[in-house]
Amino acid sequence: MQKRISIIVWIALLIFCQNPATAKDTFTTCKADEDTTARFYYYCAISQCNGRKFAEALKYCDEALAFNPSFSDTYTLKGFVLCQLGQFAKARQESTKAITMHASNVTQAYSDLAWANCALHHYEEGIEDCNILAKMLPKEAHVYTDRSWGECALHRYRDAIEDTNAAIRLDPTDSYAYVNRAWALADIGLYNLALADCKAAERLNYRDSYLYLNRGYTFSCLHDYEKALANYKLALFYDSKNAMAHNNVACIYIRKGLFQRAIDSCNQAMLCESDLPCAYDTRGLAWEKLGDMNKAIADFSQAIILDKTDPTLVFHRAIAYLEVGNLASAAKDLQCGIAISVRELGRGNVSILPDGVRPWFSWIVLLQHCQHNS
Repeated sequence: MQKRISIIVWIALLIFCQNPATAKDTFTTCKADEDTTARFYYYCAISQCNGRKFAEALKYCDEALAFNPSFSDTYTLKGFVLCQLGQFAKARQESTKAITMHASNVTQAYSDLAWANCALHHYEEGIEDCNILAKMLPKEAHVYTDRSWGECALHRYRDAIEDTNAAIRLDPTDSYAYVNRAWALADIGLYNLALADCKAAERLNYRDSYLYLNRGYTFSCLHDYEKALANYKLALFYDSKNAMAHNNVACIYIRKGLFQRAIDSCNQAMLCESDLPCAYDTRGLAWEKLGDMNKAIADFSQAIILDKTDPTLVFHRAIAYLEVGNLASAAKDLQCGIAISVRELGRGNVSILPDGVRPWFSWIVLLQHCQHNS
């Protein structure tokens, strides 16, 4: 009987490729047990993934789990599908379940969990997921590429460059490794090398939205804002939901004095990713330019809630507090910003902080003096 059911499963799957509804009817006639039925829906979900029909794949994953909630591999697949759909909080839950249940494809579960954690700005957790994965798959390029994402976000550029170098050695066709290395190189001021990596990534995968995002960022660092804007628009052409590209377009608009358009672009970024800290920060800067300090402070505050590791966000709010004459709050934010800088850079000596950070100490001294004499 089990052999007959297995044959019918495969017949149904073959029919599924042509007509899903007919396949379901065909399979129902075999009166299979719950485990076999779950596997049928699981393979249907895989078929839909192969066709990049992820919304349909998600439905089949749910069907499979309805028949057999202990089928651990389905949680792995569901986590992958949810990542593809951009539902990262749910993906994190499903991938964690797969790992807890010791799914046979646990490496995929860790890979998706790392992806979800980084997308949700849980970079430390994403890096730790990749550390575990690197022990399981030491020769898989994507493990090092994925880890470099979190490292770049946390400004650990040396680690990111080492990981992307490792990824490229293992797989010279890994376009994402070139994109992430370009990110790191641009942030340490090696702009020509960053542009060269963007060019290499473009040859490998010209449809990658993040390639144009990073190239636009590099041009922005070089103060070539027209080329930067052109690249950000290309990023949005290939992925209209690229929240960071919308945010960076807003940054260019601020430089051009188009403050309302900047706010509109930030709003678009938030529609794509509601918890993107820099979108609130950029919108705060635009409100500040328009003279609406209350809205600016509110946006800076939301950015800080979302990302407590970026001192720039705190410095921006400090300036806004200065503008409205709130010296006590400004001094508190400046001190907090310096403390974050020291902690995040792993340095205890203020004298070796970047030039952009050190001047804030004079502001603190001045504000404290003003408060003392007021």
